[in-house]
Amino acid sequence: MSRKKVLALSVVFSFLSGIGIGHLISIIVSAIITKGTDYSVVVPAFVTMMGGNMFVAALVAALVYGAIGTIFAVANEVWRKEQWSLLTRTAVYYSATFIPMFLAAMLLRWFEFNVLNVLIFIGQFTVIFMIIWVINYFVIRRQIKVINAKIKEKNN
Repeated sequence: MSRKKVLALSVVFSFLSGIGIGHLISIIVSAIITKGTDYSVVVPAFVTMMGGNMFVAALVAALVYGAIGTIFAVANEVWRKEQWSLLTRTAVYYSATFIPMFLAAMLLRWFEFNVLNVLIFIGQFTVIFMIIWVINYFVIRRQIKVINAKIKEKNN
């Protein structure tokens, strides 16, 4: 398969994955907030912003979720930059994913805009980012140890 087809499939897959993950999160958040008694595709403030039209609000949210999925997939290319330090790759990836997530949060009205809520959002994003980063670090480190052991065994 050509590089263009692989790239196109990757974009479509990441876009659709973003929609799926975004809606799954909306289900989980709705279940937590309403204790499982109601479901809202988007927050009421965003529906109001969309003129009260739930369909338009849900469609825009789905497009934003898809864009976020695509951005995360494209940002993953940072990890292929072997000439960059781990710190540089981490900082670039964090920025490349945080900024669109923050803009999406503002657009979709995930929280009321004030200093405290912005700081809470930054904190939540950063903690989740750090947890995923640490897990990935240890998984990759383990994989490297296994590869090195196989190389050592082969050379002996």
